[in-house]
Amino acid sequence: MVSGGLAATAPFPPKVRAFTTLRHGAGVSAAPFDSFNLGNFRGADGDDPVAVARNRAELVARFGLPSAPHWLRQVHGTRVLRFDAPALPPPQPSPASGGGSLDAARWEGSLAAASGERSLAAAYRGGSLVVASGGGSLDAAPTGEGLDPAAAFPPPPLAGEDGGRIEAARITQPHHRQVAFGDDEPEADAAVTGVAGVVLAILTADCLPVVFAAKDGSEIAAAHAGWPGLSQGMLEATLAAMRTPPADVLTWIGPCAGPASYEVGRNVFDAFVSHDAAAVSAFVATREGHWLADLPALARRRLIAAGMSMADIHGGTWCTMSEPDRFFSHRRDGRSGRIATLAWIGLD
Repeated sequence: MVSGGLAATAPFPPKVRAFTTLRHGAGVSAAPFDSFNLGNFRGADGDDPVAVARNRAELVARFGLPSAPHWLRQVHGTRVLRFDAPALPPPQPSPASGGGSLDAARWEGSLAAASGERSLAAAYRGGSLVVASGGGSLDAAPTGEGLDPAAAFPPPPLAGEDGGRIEAARITQPHHRQVAFGDDEPEADAAVTGVAGVVLAILTADCLPVVFAAKDGSEIAAAHAGWPGLSQGMLEATLAAMRTPPADVLTWIGPCAGPASYEVGRNVFDAFVSHDAAAVSAFVATREGHWLADLPALARRRLIAAGMSMADIHGGTWCTMSEPDRFFSHRRDGRSGRIATLAWIGLD
């Protein structure tokens, strides 16, 4: 365990950092999102965007992240993005507008990690990121070095396995923007980087969060794989997006719906077994047309088929459904918050 989080148990290189947050011990969200909810704020039955924004700012400060995470708008697909620069701190929703659009402060400097990754210089003019109800803030220190605005110019998408799309994502540095909280998050279910200090983030509440790392620490990836994405090749697409050969990659499967709790119907069973008859070993019949599904086992099968060694695949032992004091679970609770799995390459 890390303080307030669950450390990845894979033997990653020392400079690769990865962990999953826990639902309690931090944050300001009210029930049923209590209390460290880092997602699920868009729908009418979701959390207060202001609370989620404060939780995300607290995440950066509490865990000493080297930059704001690259949050994704996850859609149970197979799209993979590559990030080559740290994310800008997000715009903060206005409590008066219920999380509607606001004028974000003009960006005047670059993200900077100070004192061995322990703080984030969020250089905004005229404001700082609120991290707690007491009004604490991250280091808000303008650098005085302006950034030229840049347009996003991804190369043409490459074909990933099972239709996955691999794209490079460069971060724009706008001088002025008007955007609602969360609206600037790109639609994808996995991300890759080889740049130190770039933080990748995956949100889950039963689905698989999977962290990938090159054995030499030169590259990392993080993927969200519910059963639709897993069956359609999300993990294979992530490996294909990495520049590291699969045989030289380590993975960690974070907390997800466990094999003793996750009951599925014929549609899920067929999605896997129709393409891989031996995948039946990951299902245990419970009643007519229903099975308990072992998502980590299904993930391991697909990673091995994509070229990884079984010895390099770790985790998959924590169950979100059976541990309500630690994890959010959509299947268990219906309305639920989201835990986050984060990964980055250290700057030191």
